Amino acid sequence: MKRITLLTVLVLLCVGALAFAADTATVALTGGVEGGAVIDLGAMTIGQYTNNEGTVGWANLAVAATLGDLSANFYLRSDDFATWTIPNAWVTEKLFNKMLELRAGNIDNGATGTANQGFGGIGGIGIQVIVNPVAGLVVGGLIPAPLTAADLTTTLQGFAVGATYSITDIANIALTYKGAGELDAGVNVTAVKNLTLQLEAQVPTTASPTYKIFENVGYDMTPIVVACSFLETLAGSTFDLVATPSVSYTMDITKLYAQVGYTLSSSAIAPRVGVSFAWNGMGTLDLRYDGSFGATSSNKININFIHSF
Repeated sequence: MKRITLLTVLVLLCVGALAFAADTATVALTGGVEGGAVIDLGAMTIGQYTNNEGTVGWANLAVAATLGDLSANFYLRSDDFATWTIPNAWVTEKLFNKMLELRAGNIDNGATGTANQGFGGIGGIGIQVIVNPVAGLVVGGLIPAPLTAADLTTTLQGFAVGATYSITDIANIALTYKGAGELDAGVNVTAVKNLTLQLEAQVPTTASPTYKIFENVGYDMTPIVVACSFLETLAGSTFDLVATPSVSYTMDITKLYAQVGYTLSSSAIAPRVGVSFAWNGMGTLDLRYDGSFGATSSNKININFIHSF
């Protein structure tokens, strides 16, 4: 924990130093906040809105300070509006006309990973090397930093290497291997205008693995968008499938949407119907109904607001 704190302090010092180092230094601030309420129609109660990540809302602030090819980033976040953490903080140096990037600290997962589910992100505490040898190709690797001598063997086994390759108007391909025991791959087809076609897989190589395959297909007929996603999991001899067809209609600032989730193992059906209003520079207000019918049933009205800057 002391080394995590030290990494964070060093990055924050770099942010401050870069911000005041020269007139050419730039500092960019981005962030957002989400919160709201949920009305349980069965229990007739009102509580805090819980998003898809299982938190009651969030607030974050990202700071990026840049001076030439040197930059420092840190990320401040709260998942309950009471406790704040710095989950990521790192410094980056770009070399050889930006073909090589060296990062050190508690690094986020943004360098590699699949387009939809984010399988294969290679962030973590350590040193990350990013190479951009040709246009469209990004190769990255993470050498994790052990926090104690006892962690040395286990932590170093957590090395990861990944690559993404974007072929213009054809496809985006992602592939990652993690030494801790995981292979991730994904293809995002871009060859057909307005068509979304994604195939992603997560293949653990550890004992008692849970395999995941994700497919997503959609078509944009603006103002109408239709889509359907499938997530299959296999754990031992247990197979499960979640299928989610959806449709949306957007007109100016208003978006109407509906989806139905079906889970094979429980035969549960989860409808969702909502309307959102997006105001430029202000945020998005979302009003929706979430239902669940199966072994257990629930009916809820969610009201939440998201503002980003």
